[in-house]
Amino acid sequence: MISQTDAKRTEFETPEANQSLGERISYVATHLGGRATLAKAVDISESQLYRYISGESTPRIETAVAIARAGSVGLEWLATGATSAVDAEAGPGGALHARIPLYDLTLPDAQQALVAGRATHETLGFPAAWLRTFLGISPDQLILAITPSDSMEPTVRRGDIVMINQSDRKFADGVHAFLIENRLFIKRLQLRPDGVWATSEKTGQPEFRLPSTDNDPASLRLIGRVVWVGHRL
Repeated sequence: MISQTDAKRTEFETPEANQSLGERISYVATHLGGRATLAKAVDISESQLYRYISGESTPRIETAVAIARAGSVGLEWLATGATSAVDAEAGPGGALHARIPLYDLTLPDAQQALVAGRATHETLGFPAAWLRTFLGISPDQLILAITPSDSMEPTVRRGDIVMINQSDRKFADGVHAFLIENRLFIKRLQLRPDGVWATSEKTGQPEFRLPSTDNDPASLRLIGRVVWVGHRL
């Protein structure tokens, strides 16, 4: 039975080790987006998942492994609550939250750090299962950046946090982050017969064709595709 103290917890807090297997499965379902999402990921019915959560039934080992994998949690934590599921580094058998490096690109030194590939001490946590299931991206391929300009408004505003997939460095239609002579741009790229063009969302901003890297590969560096934008309403 859940105590009054437990009932006051928010739904995103980690169940304690002395709580039930069902409560830990429920916790995984909440972080994954709901019971329906977890049931689909594990290939079981919602009614069967409910029986696991309520304690009416206990999952077989292969089902428990599938639940742990779907939620990016350790099997030991799911089964016993013996290890922490939150705020560990994402990795093999890892955590519910992945810490992604954040660059405040409105600051000159942050742009220099990104150009040089230097790590930043600032990070933000995101549900690892959401990154994997809904974006299909490994957390170690992602960086976050605070947008330095307003040229992409209203799609991306000045000060918005953008998530960049560094594993997607193909010149293709879509919003991308790239460097020209070590200057950062976040623009929508368009493939045209005469080359790759960078366009802005804001009215009145000029478009331009990206330089060729045939003779000077260092002149253009594609950082990756922008896959998520977060901003204050």
